[in-house]
Amino acid sequence: MTVWSEILQYSRLFLDQVDLDSEERSYKLSFALGAKAARQQLLNGQQQWFETLRREVSKTNLVNQYFMMALIKAANERPDELRKAVLDFWVDPVSPDKLDKLEYDLRALNPQRLSAGGAIGFGALLLMAVSPTQYVPFRARRTAEFIRLLGREPLKSSASACDRYGQVLDILDELVEHAQSAGLPIQDRLDAQGLIWTLTNSDPDPTWPSDEAQAFHSWRGDKSISAPEYTRGPGKSPATESAAWKILEPGLFGKASPIDGVTQTWTTFASSSLLQTRESQDAADAGGFLERLEVQLAESSNDVYLLAAEMTYLQCIALSNIGAVKKTERINTILGWSPDGPFELPPELAVALEAPGSFHGGMGFNMHIAAHIGWLLRFVKHIRNLSQTELDAALSSPWVWMEMTSAVPDDVPAIRYAIDYLVWPDYLQPIVAKEDRKKIRDTFVNLLGGSRGNTELDIAQDLHDIRQIHDGESGQFTEWYGEPYKSQWQNFAGTVRKAWLVRQAQAGSPMAETWQAEGIVTLPAQTLGQEIIGHDFESVLDSVKDVYGHINLADQKDKAKELHRFASQMDEGDLVIAPWEEVLLVGTVDSEAYVGDFHGNKLCRTVDWHPDAVPNADLPDPLPRLLGEPGGIVDVTEALLAIETWRKRPTANSGENPAPSGAGTLKPRIDVVPQLKNASDELAEKLHVERQDLQEMIDLLRTRRQIVLYGPPGTGKTFIGKHLARYLAGTEHAEHTQIVQFHPSYSYEDFFEGFRPSAPANGQVGFELQPGPLRRLAKLASQAGNEDKPFFLLIDEMNRGNLAKVFGELYFLLEYRKDSIRLQYSPDEDFSLPQNLFIIGTMNTADRSIAMVDAAIRRRFAFVELHPQDGIVKEVLGRFLAANGHPALVADLLDALNEELGSDKRDLAVGPSYFMKDDALDAAGLRRVWKYELLPLLEEYHFGELDREQVHERFSLEALLHGLGRSLDELQLPIDADAD
Repeated sequence: MTVWSEILQYSRLFLDQVDLDSEERSYKLSFALGAKAARQQLLNGQQQWFETLRREVSKTNLVNQYFMMALIKAANERPDELRKAVLDFWVDPVSPDKLDKLEYDLRALNPQRLSAGGAIGFGALLLMAVSPTQYVPFRARRTAEFIRLLGREPLKSSASACDRYGQVLDILDELVEHAQSAGLPIQDRLDAQGLIWTLTNSDPDPTWPSDEAQAFHSWRGDKSISAPEYTRGPGKSPATESAAWKILEPGLFGKASPIDGVTQTWTTFASSSLLQTRESQDAADAGGFLERLEVQLAESSNDVYLLAAEMTYLQCIALSNIGAVKKTERINTILGWSPDGPFELPPELAVALEAPGSFHGGMGFNMHIAAHIGWLLRFVKHIRNLSQTELDAALSSPWVWMEMTSAVPDDVPAIRYAIDYLVWPDYLQPIVAKEDRKKIRDTFVNLLGGSRGNTELDIAQDLHDIRQIHDGESGQFTEWYGEPYKSQWQNFAGTVRKAWLVRQAQAGSPMAETWQAEGIVTLPAQTLGQEIIGHDFESVLDSVKDVYGHINLADQKDKAKELHRFASQMDEGDLVIAPWEEVLLVGTVDSEAYVGDFHGNKLCRTVDWHPDAVPNADLPDPLPRLLGEPGGIVDVTEALLAIETWRKRPTANSGENPAPSGAGTLKPRIDVVPQLKNASDELAEKLHVERQDLQEMIDLLRTRRQIVLYGPPGTGKTFIGKHLARYLAGTEHAEHTQIVQFHPSYSYEDFFEGFRPSAPANGQVGFELQPGPLRRLAKLASQAGNEDKPFFLLIDEMNRGNLAKVFGELYFLLEYRKDSIRLQYSPDEDFSLPQNLFIIGTMNTADRSIAMVDAAIRRRFAFVELHPQDGIVKEVLGRFLAANGHPALVADLLDALNEELGSDKRDLAVGPSYFMKDDALDAAGLRRVWKYELLPLLEEYHFGELDREQVHERFSLEALLHGLGRSLDELQLPIDADAD
């Protein structure tokens, strides 16, 4: 049989097994459409071309993920060079002949990470934007495997990119010709490429005759088709894993403890004995873990002491956030209580604690030591109840091992994940947060072409396969909590955690107690069910209209919103709260929505409810407001910090330090209002004001959150407001401070949100609702992770705008930050001003008297006067002149000018800013400022009262100098710092 005959024979069998259109062709054609859009954006000079291309690539497994991450890095750091490289390739004529130059250009950006094979693969994707059936994806390893199956040699990696891709296209053409001659449904190169990937990457299913399946594996060169064999190999931290195995191996196999070499510790008696004393003592005794453990171990036999030390060793050995000294001290303290000894760890076990560890346990591994030890004791007891066959099976496969540890009663996932890793470090990864495991898997699962499912076993197997891919590409163990990975999975849009309020009284029946008992949450849906799960809002609304036709449209929309949130927007890992009498139930959503019949409620989700409810008296902001929101399902993600704090608290019987009586009523501490730092001497010196004056402004911001700096022109209102805001926000957070200037035509639509003309679509100009500066800054301040950071909006020339028109219904929120309102352009949305958003306004008393500002604004802002003759800025010019080595003449002239203006012109006084610039500090410069800036201003002030000659006669520089008996010659004399 010829090579091509064999290929066609196996191809025919696979084509009966695999639908190439759905498995291979469809998603590649879909990608090509997206790539085509990205190409057009690039050719049109649009900046979003790379984001469009990146998004399309992320939906596929067409390019090596490690290569793509390096490309993203290049797009961030060297965007112009990357843009030029791709633009040169994508301008007509687009051809494989350009691959060599593209490879050269890409590798110049990062020769270590942007490999030759990856560059060809990326270039192939760019070619697909032009013709996906003519130019197909390229993966070096799979292509090379198929070429070798043909009995040929693939071109080496040193060959040109054009030649390597050309070899692939030639072979695809051969495959198309042979397949079509044999009557196989292969239309073009794209089908042929999908068939090649199937032949090199798929296994026969059970429909294949066994002899043909065996022959195929032999033809392809597969090593074995028997059940896989697993070997415990090294993982992230071999030293830590080896140390843990010194405890685990003898315990699992029933051998003597490595601590004394004699006593068998992993026994039913020892584990049961310590568990019984823990259960009887933990509920009654106060104190920390070690104090209570000492009481629990009193009068125990030596095997129990040794077992407690071993369990503590396993609990802390893999932690990277606890040092060797602390670990050793904790374990040796336990051994020191034993009447028989040994009283400290043997040297080989003590030295092993100096290994760097494998994961950061956070507060959980310090706070929940007793709960972890309890699970480990139940684990030992469970091991001893297994048959030898069951234990052998668990020690022969990481996946069987996981199923075994999941069966340990009263699960504590974090310590279970840690033990799973220490037993199978090459397969089960040191990720001990359940939410993180799913986030990481979901972020990178496109490498596998999709997930196995959402069970713990599915996620663990997917994580192993993903890590194998990354390890193979990088040549090192993948650290998910380091870059470039961490920022990707933490920011992955599909894994953003939300929090939901579910009303427990449904159709008149209280459900919360039943929910907690059954581990479930439900929602009535009449006859609606599977047809609304996972669908968009419009589809759900259409279904609601069919079923709830007897209610009005507004109520139909509210009902559709509830159903859509429960059936589609709520996700596994989200938090849920349910009010019940005087408490709140808190839990974690544990499943997708499904259709059931639970006491008449149609839609269901399983929930891991925390056993202890939270008293709902004196709840922290913003929960009181959110609990008042209407609806059966309310998005309360704004209070995620509080709910997460409650969810993580230890249970009353967890074995942790018991809370004092009444402690259950304590609300979690939430820093929703950031602590503004105090004024510094450096800031005061920079602004030439007293530190205590700046501190008073900061204190006002802390209590009022909104202040107005008002005064005549030139008093530094904007200057001080801007620098104060940037100082409090932090120089590293420049984007946390925004400046806007009001003017007579400024409106609510400019300031908050309004409709604006949008780009023409189909020749029609439309309008889109666009956010203004306040709305954008409020959104940024409300984002997760920003709650403890201050944000500032500086409104310059505030009284030049029509304030009632500009603020609209936002007047209410300026006074009642804890409440929310419905917006005039977004009536379906509840909006509140974030607690961490501060507003600093400035008002010029000469432009428009602030006496005209309405009482509503006055009540909502604290007003701080900046006046050149009084208070904060009175000595600013003098300090500025002294700090820069200039005589005090200019400051004296300013005082004389304002005295001459008189108290009846207080709002029209002249501020020091006119003179705080280099060109105003010599005689010529001062004359220019007086002639071209001050005298025209004074003429305007006295319009209708004094004519031009009278103004000049009274306020000219010469007149004021004469009145002071001073001369501009003083400006030419240097100051002698040592003069008497």
